[in-house]
Amino acid sequence: MTRPGFPFPEDFTATAHDPTRAEAVLANLRESAAHDKDLQIPWDDDNVIRLLTAIFGNSPFLGRVAQADRRFLPELFIKGPADNLDQILFGLKQNLELAPDIDKAMAVLRQARLRAALLIAVADISGSWDLTIVTSALSRFAEIAISSAVRWLLRNAARRGDLDLPDTQHPETGSGLVVLGMGKLGANELNYSSDVDLIVLYDEEAVPYIGKKSAQDCFIRIIRELVKMLQQPTRDGYVLRTDLRLRPDPGVTPVVVSMSAAEQYYESLGQNWERAAMIKARPVAGDLVAGASFLERMQPFIWRRNLDYAAI
Repeated sequence: MTRPGFPFPEDFTATAHDPTRAEAVLANLRESAAHDKDLQIPWDDDNVIRLLTAIFGNSPFLGRVAQADRRFLPELFIKGPADNLDQILFGLKQNLELAPDIDKAMAVLRQARLRAALLIAVADISGSWDLTIVTSALSRFAEIAISSAVRWLLRNAARRGDLDLPDTQHPETGSGLVVLGMGKLGANELNYSSDVDLIVLYDEEAVPYIGKKSAQDCFIRIIRELVKMLQQPTRDGYVLRTDLRLRPDPGVTPVVVSMSAAEQYYESLGQNWERAAMIKARPVAGDLVAGASFLERMQPFIWRRNLDYAAI
């Protein structure tokens, strides 16, 4: 079996901290492959075996992922990391749209995350991807996971009668709900241990709310459900640790803030660290047009024309 889609260096030299554990994982995978030709990997390629021995001998987590999803590793070696990542992300979006309830939606997200974790680790450790590609891939997965989850939650809010979405095929369009990616996510620089920093806003003039409470109550519920979908542990682990504390005055404000309140806060009370944080901000989910418009209005705050002594 060849590995045309997986061009890693021939001089791979990493070793396993626990070779016994690595051998056990490889033996398990070999046994499965003996009964199913679709589970074959390049057993006769010494570089592949050295790579997998190093990975499984240093990461019990990746060994469990490979054994739980035995069809993925062969696909990875055949198609390569780039095509497989595209396939994972496409499948995530498609399968999440079909999820009938939040539990199934959470399972879809976690299954995609496990595949992405194994893929990115193999591409990184093998030397196939450099640091820039690795951090970009981690950030891309996070962005699509968040945006797909928000899309599912907006549709769910419409089903329960809270929102009259202008475009049910693209529920984020015109929804007025904006999720800004901050920090490493905003800069496409996530690493393996990063949480995701988010600021969630809503445009009170654009929200298609038709429920019995308020648009803010509706969006607070959506974002609490988003946090649950992303970080609540299940048998498949979690997707992303989520931090909402970069929003204006997080000690007293709800997890979703209106754009007008946010703009008023930044104009009157915004701190220098908040200016710096906003440099990396970008819309990652929800109404991207409204998000871009908000950031455009924030430019005078981010880039002050004059700095007083206190600011310096």
